[in-house]
Amino acid sequence: MDLKLILSNSKVLIIGGSGFIGSNLANAFLRFRAKVTVVFCEASQKGILNHDLTQINHNFEKGPCDQIMKNDYDFVINCSGYIDHSDYLTNGPAIIKNQLFVLFNIIESLKNQKLKKFIQIGSSDEYGHNIAPQIESQRESPYTPYGFAKTASTHFIQMLSRNIDFSAIVLRPFLLYGPGQKMNRLIPYAVTNCLNKNNFDITDGNQIKDFLYIDDFIEAVFCSILCPNTFNGSVFNISSGNPISIRQVVEIIQKICHGGNPIFGSKQIPKKENQKLYTELDYVKSSLNWEPKTTIEDGLFKVVNHIKSL
Repeated sequence: MDLKLILSNSKVLIIGGSGFIGSNLANAFLRFRAKVTVVFCEASQKGILNHDLTQINHNFEKGPCDQIMKNDYDFVINCSGYIDHSDYLTNGPAIIKNQLFVLFNIIESLKNQKLKKFIQIGSSDEYGHNIAPQIESQRESPYTPYGFAKTASTHFIQMLSRNIDFSAIVLRPFLLYGPGQKMNRLIPYAVTNCLNKNNFDITDGNQIKDFLYIDDFIEAVFCSILCPNTFNGSVFNISSGNPISIRQVVEIIQKICHGGNPIFGSKQIPKKENQKLYTELDYVKSSLNWEPKTTIEDGLFKVVNHIKSL
């Protein structure tokens, strides 16, 4: 099937369109001449390079969106919400509201529409402390309110798929990175410090993770649209399939930047962090006909060049 033929003039709604994932998706869909609408809370469109789209400023925590109810969409992608790994007593109710209750109001806004596909962006945090490799058939075991809210959102989507034949799937990315990511995330943090030849604090680096370049994730989204045989309510882990230690990632960044002095072990690893978080790709490769193309070295090189240009 021809993706350009499917997406050209299709109506695409991206919720959370000003974030790292959402803005990259918006740019990608616009390149295929889709009619893109983005919903965001902030009065900002940072990261979206092409402004030939419809913007809706709406906070779903406050209720459904009338503007969405009045339109019909072919594809809806929910990448809304912020990442917060606080414990329940610190910020739990707010985190759950930001993820799960927002999804309730999104679905309420779309309930009379016949979508071709709804894509919920989940999280590898849904697996909690499950032993690696984490695979789709495992029972989720979230250990933070954020992981719980993402898991509950997945189960809500699956219930809708069973109950009303809702055409939806869940994509669970592992550690996404790429140009435009917030500077407090691991890779931009390490790149900035290495470019500036700084000493900087970091954990011992022995955690094993799976880093996926953002363009490969966008390709997985497109493959999930192309594939007509995905069962409603299906969950797919999206990752590079190449586990690597944090220490190795930082050392590659050091080499590319020709500098920087990470002080390994100067930061504590949070107790709630799964130190081995990676997956296998057999299921997603066979189901979506997708596999990643960007090596960690090539992806990090692109991030370094992007941050240099800022």
